[in-house]
Amino acid sequence: MKAYLNISIIAIIFLSLLNSCKKEVPRTKREMLTGEWESKYMYVKKNTFNNSDSTVIVDVNPDNYKEILNLSTAIVDFKKRGSFTEKYIGVNGDTLFEQQGYWSFVGDSIIMSVYKPLKSQSVLKYHIVIEGDTAKFNSVMDYDGDGSEDDEFKGISIRKISKK
Repeated sequence: MKAYLNISIIAIIFLSLLNSCKKEVPRTKREMLTGEWESKYMYVKKNTFNNSDSTVIVDVNPDNYKEILNLSTAIVDFKKRGSFTEKYIGVNGDTLFEQQGYWSFVGDSIIMSVYKPLKSQSVLKYHIVIEGDTAKFNSVMDYDGDGSEDDEFKGISIRKISKK
């Protein structure tokens, strides 16, 4: 009986060591991005604002998010099959604006095609870096709507942990 117990203990230890030596299978970018992400930081440099020589900088962080944007947060839910929903939440907790679309990766960039509401149809492209539960988005776009893709955008979002 004692020999059987010793062999069992050795087998358990061996299998545990073998299991811990397995290399973790790298997750795809799609798997890493799937889920809800909450905006925490946004920096926008609007060059030639309103087609003028002036530059406007918007620098938003958790301390001034409500003051600058009049929002408590923005949340994007990236679905596994390539759709997304983005909600802008007001300071009172109500959804002020919602848009939906499709997303996909091209190299190190994410392409987000907005289809709903129809009047805001657009295609956005961001270079993205995902490190754990943090996603960093960078782009040059026409943020101010003046017709020139010359505005710098940087954003950081944190994965929302679901409360179950």
